[in-house]
Amino acid sequence: MNDAISTFSENILSLLQGHNTRVHISKPYDAFINMILQKINSEQIASLHLNLTGPCPNTNLDSFTAFTNVVSLTLFNPKDKDHINTYVAYFPKLIGLSLWYDNEVSFLQLNDILIQLRKPIKRFEIHCARAYCTHYGVNYPNQTYRKNLTVKYFLFDIGHFSVPWVRQCLHNEQSCFLMALIDFIGSMQNIRYVRLVAAKDNVNQFLDWDKWKSLLKMCHQFQKVTVETSQSTLSGERLVRKAMTIQTNVHNK
Repeated sequence: MNDAISTFSENILSLLQGHNTRVHISKPYDAFINMILQKINSEQIASLHLNLTGPCPNTNLDSFTAFTNVVSLTLFNPKDKDHINTYVAYFPKLIGLSLWYDNEVSFLQLNDILIQLRKPIKRFEIHCARAYCTHYGVNYPNQTYRKNLTVKYFLFDIGHFSVPWVRQCLHNEQSCFLMALIDFIGSMQNIRYVRLVAAKDNVNQFLDWDKWKSLLKMCHQFQKVTVETSQSTLSGERLVRKAMTIQTNVHNK
């Protein structure tokens, strides 16, 4: 919506209203929301992206009550699960939640967020700089993953940073990150589709059949995992052969 108005002016809104087009709004502020609500049906707003970094955004949260058809919400740098739930509560039809972080996150923290959500999310996305393995769970002593039964699609995007994951493990275990990721995915027991995005130096660590076998035992509805790199790689053919071997093993199981 923001780009359409910048390109074509506010006149585009009557056309969007006439076709009842579903639209996405990014980083709205009060004046922008008021203008939108005067020119199109609020039920056309299907997706929102809110930047929660820095000072409190110039947005009255009560204005979100008009967006009754929002099904997808993106939050940039939310503080904690309570902060997330403050925004989630405004959208009764929400089924997709995307969280963006410009720093590291913990899988245990993400599991806590997912379990505490006030809406039954079906699509869950995490975009971050890095994710800690379970050896960094110092703030969650002896905590295990709790089960989520609603998420069917999970995207994990760590593709814009090339720091090797092994450096994050206090025990320097090469496969520790993948094991932690698979355990986290396994907590979403009805998961069907997983999409993983990594920098080229880290893609190879996703392709370990022995680790993926455990996920098949935990998630009986699991159908597809897509692994992609955000950069070109000279070892592409080797990675494809390794992925095909995993695919063959999955089919045999």
